[in-house]
Amino acid sequence: MRWTRTQTLALSTSRRLVALDVLRGLEIQRHSALRRGETWPGTYPWRAGLLVLEGALNHIFIFEFDVLMGYGLTALVVAAMLATSPKAQKIWLWIGLALHAVMITVLTMLPGQSSSRSSIGAGDAAARGNAPAPVNGATAPPSGVPTDGAPMEGALMEGTPADGASGSQEICQQFFANLERLPSDASVEQVQALATQHGLSPEEVQQFLGAVGNGGGGLRNTESYWGMVAELLETFVAGRFKIPILFTMGLGLFLVSAFLYLKGLFLPEGKKLRMKVIAFGFLVGLPLGIACRTLWAETTSSLSRYGTSSMVAFGVLGLVAAFYARRTRTGAVGTGLSWAGRMAMTCYVLQNLICSVIFYDFGLGLADKLPAGWNTWGTLAVYVGAALLLVSGFRLWPRRFSRGPLEMVMHRAHRGLVAKVHVPLARRRRERRRARDERRAVTSE
Repeated sequence: MRWTRTQTLALSTSRRLVALDVLRGLEIQRHSALRRGETWPGTYPWRAGLLVLEGALNHIFIFEFDVLMGYGLTALVVAAMLATSPKAQKIWLWIGLALHAVMITVLTMLPGQSSSRSSIGAGDAAARGNAPAPVNGATAPPSGVPTDGAPMEGALMEGTPADGASGSQEICQQFFANLERLPSDASVEQVQALATQHGLSPEEVQQFLGAVGNGGGGLRNTESYWGMVAELLETFVAGRFKIPILFTMGLGLFLVSAFLYLKGLFLPEGKKLRMKVIAFGFLVGLPLGIACRTLWAETTSSLSRYGTSSMVAFGVLGLVAAFYARRTRTGAVGTGLSWAGRMAMTCYVLQNLICSVIFYDFGLGLADKLPAGWNTWGTLAVYVGAALLLVSGFRLWPRRFSRGPLEMVMHRAHRGLVAKVHVPLARRRRERRRARDERRAVTSE
């Protein structure tokens, strides 16, 4: 299966909306805990830890582009930040946004991380057959090759060591550098010819991508489900390289979301704030995102993926808040979305599962069957279809259960951890504190 960069980017804004839902939920949980007279963060770190575990399982067994681990780890830190003063929270907010800006800048400047035009073209070529395709901008820096895919005589092998792993790695690096320079309408035969010129078989290309951790979404062997799981286990640490990016992005998003919630974004009197958020998302973020993915696609891949998508997500959030700010009824669409919102984690995991079965080779293998021209629209159509299926299907579940299936498991696991781990630990801390105070009292006397 060749999961192309276009297919991955199609979900960028929707993932940011998942993130904003998690982030806003964190602030709501904090307010609920304080209203009940509980301390904060209290037992929330156990909930965030379960989110990290769920993300790890989702990454290994369902979908490698999981974001829950990053959000869970970020939530552990932000939960403590929200217990500080408003002034300290503002400081951390700007620190988080600054770190994220630095991270995007570094990613944009890194060789091979910014180009997207030719990697999309190679992905489209791969979608038409069995050619290897770099995805998500995970390609090496370009080095001059003919753009018609013609043989390159002996120049391709110049400077290549003849022995050792370093020699093989340099050959692969040269191959992906040259692959990036192929035209957007490169054929499968051209890509295969390029690999042959470098003395590489499809298996060797696959092994090389696995060795570098499939950073950003390269190739996975999805002909066998358990084979894919085994590969994800082998490359688990390297494949989670996006977590630092999600962490720096999450610091800012968490605190900005909390700030907007406290300022009344969802209240009727928050109209001016909503208009500012909507204008920021759609008059700034959307045009900038379109420009990054069209006019400046070769140098702004990271900016569009980790920057402008988040801006647009805030705009969507503002629109939703504006639509429901003065309404007492949610309506048919709102009711359906509320069912999905009550089962957000179940919806997220099932969405990944359904799309994996549709696109991966162990399922229907649609990623390899989509014509190049339908790569983007076909992916969006499948995504919309899966979303409508989930929203319509979830209307039956709340009639008997108050929580979604995964939410129910998480709730019970959290309750069990609190009862068997958190409460005994808290009791021991109180006992140690009491004993320490008694010793101090005796000493002072």
